[in-house]
Amino acid sequence: MKTATYGLGVLFLAVSLLLPCSYSNVAWGQPAAGPRDAAASAPAPINVDTSRIAVAGFSSGAYMAVQAQIAFPEMFRRAGILAGGPYQCAEGSVTNMIERCMEGAPSQADVKRFVQTTIRRSNNGEVGPLTELSNGIVYLLHGTADAIVKPPVAEAGMAYYTALKQQAGLANLTIIDDNRRDFGHTFPTDLPPAPVRGQPYSKDDCKTSAPPYIGHCKFDGAKLMLTHLYPEIDSSRVVQTGAIGKLQQVPVSGAAGSAYMEDWAFLYTPASCLDGQRCGLLVALHGCSQNYTAVGDNFVRLAGFNRWADAFHVAVLYPQTKTFAGNYGGCWDWWGYTDANYDVRKSQQLQRITGTVMDWILHRK
Repeated sequence: MKTATYGLGVLFLAVSLLLPCSYSNVAWGQPAAGPRDAAASAPAPINVDTSRIAVAGFSSGAYMAVQAQIAFPEMFRRAGILAGGPYQCAEGSVTNMIERCMEGAPSQADVKRFVQTTIRRSNNGEVGPLTELSNGIVYLLHGTADAIVKPPVAEAGMAYYTALKQQAGLANLTIIDDNRRDFGHTFPTDLPPAPVRGQPYSKDDCKTSAPPYIGHCKFDGAKLMLTHLYPEIDSSRVVQTGAIGKLQQVPVSGAAGSAYMEDWAFLYTPASCLDGQRCGLLVALHGCSQNYTAVGDNFVRLAGFNRWADAFHVAVLYPQTKTFAGNYGGCWDWWGYTDANYDVRKSQQLQRITGTVMDWILHRK
């Protein structure tokens, strides 16, 4: 198997062609200064309902969200996948990552192998107990015009979860495949078209991939995700309150190592979660060329989760990757650039994300 230690030039070329990006003057591999250089500080305690913790991601963040749900199903019983594919898709190979998991499509034999790997890893403890997903939720959203992670890749993600449900005996796992919307490789919003702070303006950013990859698509991807991930909330009656809560930087747990993550994350706490009420928690994972180094806080401010957080009673945690020469674009690791444990419980990135939830949100240090 060709591992991720090879072919980084191929990766650089592929991502540079597919995702033209806009960078700040932060050097690769160096910490990005937080907004106004504010220091990360411990958040006020949030009364989190642990049964309402979810993970959602776009593009590389979508692949990472799948890995988070499979590796830590006891924490992430709910997952929203926007423009991603199945678990283990790249199998540690840059070539697979590009040719199979972006430009092509995993075969039926591939999907069968991915499911077998998942079950074997769960049985030997490399990933969590799949029984935790017995009443879980998976919402898959993908655009028919996506030319970067092509629709057949997303459908392989649907096939993976369907087969896993059957073979792991997860009778009550809810899987929703939202695959008929006409948009490209972007995070869709219903925001009015307008230039985005610090970014070039594209009039067709719903169909094309233009920084900061927040598309003006006349429908609200964040609300769709929250509606499906939190069905206990009647979405027909929710009202968008806007981002009237508290946005702050919080520390990220664990040693930096080679995780290539910032030592801080954004945390948005809506007004309804500031007064001791029970609230859920959504971990929202940006895509490639969408971290703070590349687009500032545009993903955090504009994706839409903050605008709906009050209505769905969820706080939102936004971990951030670092950009470095081996990971052009600051993608999350779904092919092995950190180490061979990138998609199991020992994953450096997943350890830091789950550790942050446990230490700084649930205060279980």
